[in-house]
Amino acid sequence: EAFDQLIPKQGKITDIGCGLGPLSYMLSMLSPEREILGIDYDKEKITIAQNGWLRSNNLNFVCANAIEYDLPVSVVFILSDMLHYMSIEDQSKLIEKCVDKLHSNGSIIIRDGNKEKGKKHKVTQFTEILSTRIFKFNKTTGDLVFSSESEINALAKQNNLSVKIIPNDKDTSNTIYLLQK
Repeated sequence: EAFDQLIPKQGKITDIGCGLGPLSYMLSMLSPEREILGIDYDKEKITIAQNGWLRSNNLNFVCANAIEYDLPVSVVFILSDMLHYMSIEDQSKLIEKCVDKLHSNGSIIIRDGNKEKGKKHKVTQFTEILSTRIFKFNKTTGDLVFSSESEINALAKQNNLSVKIIPNDKDTSNTIYLLQK
């Protein structure tokens, strides 16, 4: 619901780190005028997402490394629960790449754990350890590297973006950052 309210009902939406595509599917079903591209580096998840029986013509998926992929100009870029799979340098690169392809009145929505949130962040870290190392649902090639509210604010300022911070969960450090031109 939070994402549907933050995202325009029409326009190009790029969901980076979409996994199996549940958010992409939901957004496309709530508004057929959204053209949605889901990107993920997990080939198995993208194959499942691309072949879902509810997939419509306004929803497509591609297996790619988002840092290397030629991103389309988009009204919204979604980076939900995926930045922590990258180094801080790569996180900055990806956000800057999104800024370069962002529509003139567009936004970047980041949802990720905030390492400045103390005990709540320990819960977030634990859930990610479960998903990557125990159940191995999510693939990672390196360490989990969570950013902070301060780092997101600094990156936004560096790219002339405003930031709105939206708490997302009472038990974890998950936070939504709405970056806008």
